[in-house]
Amino acid sequence: ASMVLGIVSIVGCMTYGLVSVICGPLAIYFARVASGQVKRGEVSPASEGMATAGLVTGIIGTVLGLLGVGLIAFFIVVGIMNA
Repeated sequence: ASMVLGIVSIVGCMTYGLVSVICGPLAIYFARVASGQVKRGEVSPASEGMATAGLVTGIIGTVLGLLGVGLIAFFIVVGIMNA
């Protein structure tokens, strides 16, 4: 789940960043949960790579989404100030 959400968060940065801001942190959360399950021996150690990929893509997607939302907010504020 974390890897899928991470990929969606990267792709979702093209939708004004809102999808990324939602899916990115969820990917990070699920990646941490999956890593904990691997350490406790609840799931196969082979899934550690997917959890790591979900963590990395979630972080990238969150950062891109926040940049997108920040840029949109910046342009709105500049537009209001110039009106």
